[in-house]
Parts: sequence; C-alpha cells; structure tokens
Amino acid sequence: MTSNAPSRSRAVTLAFATGECGAENWAAIARDAFKKGTVAALDAASIKYVISTGGAAGKFTCSSAAKLLDFVNYYKTPSMVGVDFDIEGSQSQTEITNLVAGAKAAAAAFPAMRFSFTLATLGGYSNTSNLNSLGDSVMKAIASAGL
Repeated sequence: MTSNAPSRSRAVTLAFATGECGAENWAAIARDAFKKGTVAALDAASIKYVISTGGAAGKFTCSSAAKLLDFVNYYKTPSMVGVDFDIEGSQSQTEITNLVAGAKAAAAAFPAMRFSFTLATLGGYSNTSNLNSLGDSVMKAIASAGL
C-alpha cells in the first residue's frame, strides 16, 4: 500500500472513521485492524497522515472531549499530522457541540497537529449562505467555543 503513495505528498488522508469514537470502524474494517494495518504501514514508511471522520455516507460522534482525546491518542504516531471532521450527516446539535468541544481540547493537547472541519456547501445555489443548515450549525458551534 505505501508503495502507491505519491512521492511528493505532504500527507495522505485516511477516510472515513464512522460511528462513536472508541467503537468506530473504517468501511466495516474494525479500528484495531485498521490501526495495525494501514496506520502502522504509513508510520513505518514515515508517510504523514490525517485521520478523517464522518463523510457523506457516515456519521462520526464522540460524546465527550475525553473520548475524543482517547480517539486521537489511539491513532497517534509520529506520522499523524491531524484530524478532519467531515460533517455531512445527520448530527444533532449536541453531537456537533461535543465534536467541537473535543476538537478544542485536542488542539490544546496536541498543538503541533491540525484539526479541521469539512462541511458540505450548496455551491452557490443560495443567495444567502453557501453552507446548508448543518454547516451553519457547525460554524456557530466553532465560533461559540472560541475554536
């Protein structure tokens, strides 16, 4: 797998962890198998990687900041450079608030890592906002948390 990585890549994105953190899976691959296979191979090859969660076909949740810190620590190796929260699913406001609080705690605990949010856009179909209501909710939660 690592032999297929582009030679000039700064990092690859591993997508998508779905489910509740601590019990997440990767397209039906259990977290332990994913870590022992993909993550270990990238780290052994010194290929930088970003963990991405959620996506259009899945939902990632983490009920507390402590659980998100455990999630980051579980996948953390010297090659891990960040976590992206791809929020396109049906997260509730509470689930969004919990992810943002977790991201804030993780950013403080791991200042050298990058924490980002990927949001679906309406692509200019609206005269008001390019984000849908879910994206607006995420941005409001980020602003409210001071992240």
